[in-house]
Amino acid sequence: MMRSVCRGFASASLALIVGACGSSPPPPTAPTCDHESADAGVEAPTCDMGEVQVVGALGGQPVSGGFTPGSLVSTAQYFTFGTFGTTYFPDAEGKPGETTAVRGLLRFPDEDPQRANSWYCAGEGSEVSVSKDVLSYSATLDSLSSLGSCESGEPVSGQVETCYSSADCGFDHTRAVSTLSDASFDIGVGTGNSSTVTGTPTGSAYVTLTSVSDPTLESGFIRIESTTIDPSNPNTTGTLMTTLSRGFLIVPSGAPDAGAVYCVGEDSSLEYRMQAGAFVPVRSTFKSLKRIGACPATDACTPGQLRICGDLHTP
Repeated sequence: MMRSVCRGFASASLALIVGACGSSPPPPTAPTCDHESADAGVEAPTCDMGEVQVVGALGGQPVSGGFTPGSLVSTAQYFTFGTFGTTYFPDAEGKPGETTAVRGLLRFPDEDPQRANSWYCAGEGSEVSVSKDVLSYSATLDSLSSLGSCESGEPVSGQVETCYSSADCGFDHTRAVSTLSDASFDIGVGTGNSSTVTGTPTGSAYVTLTSVSDPTLESGFIRIESTTIDPSNPNTTGTLMTTLSRGFLIVPSGAPDAGAVYCVGEDSSLEYRMQAGAFVPVRSTFKSLKRIGACPATDACTPGQLRICGDLHTP
C-alpha cells in the first residue's frame, strides 16, 4: 500500500507544554512530502551510450522512457534531456565522482506520452551522482509532489527582460530584470548554452542566473525556445526579431517567491543572431507569464520514486 504523508509544523499544544517547563519550543520545520512509499526501492536503470532512461512510478502509475541526452554540469545543478526535459537542483554543489543530496525540480520532456510539460518537485531522499569525466550521471528523485503544467498556471502581472549577450549589452547589463508582481529581482546571467536544429526554424537556449555582488541572490534558471528563427543566413550582420514559442523561469534563491516556476506567454519576444549557422540569443522579453508553483508542493504529494541515468558519450 502506498504511503504519502506531508510533514508540517509542531502542534500548538506541544509548544505550550514545552514553554511551561522553562525552555523554548523547537523551531518549526518546513513541510515536506514523506519519501517513504511502496514504490520506493526502484531498481536503477542502465544507460547505453547517448541515452537517458527514466524509470519508476508516480501516483501508482509506472514510468518508463528513453530519451536523448542534452547537457550536464559537474556540480549536478542541472541536466537536460529529450525535448525541453529539465532537472534543476538550485543548491547542488556536487563534485565529479561523488553522490550529492539534492532538492529541486523535474520537467518531463515532450516525448513522454503521459507527462509531457508536467513539473514535479523532488525532496528529501533525492540524490545525484556525476561521473569523474562528467559524461554520465545517475539520479534518485524522492519525496515527490506535483506542480502541474504551464497550461494550469495562474496569470500574473509584470514581465522579465533578459540580455544574454555581453558583447551586445556589456558585462554590467547582461542581466535578467523582473517586474513580476510577486517575484521582482535584478540578477546577472551566468553560464548557459544554445542549440539549433539544423535546417529548421527551431532554436533553444538556457542560462543560469547568479549575482556576483549579492551572494544571497543566486541559483535561478531560464530556458527558452523559438520555432520561428530564420536559418537561411548562417551569419547575420545584425540581429533579428522573432517570438518565443515557449520558455520558463525558475526564480533565483534570495528573491521574492524564490524557486517558483513561471511559464512564458505567447506574446513574448526574442532578439537573436545567427553565427556560423548557430542560434545565439541576444535579448528576450517575457510577457503574459503564468505561475505554476514552488517547491515543496505539499498540497500535491505524489507517492512514488524516479530513477534516472544518463550517458553523454557518443555512440
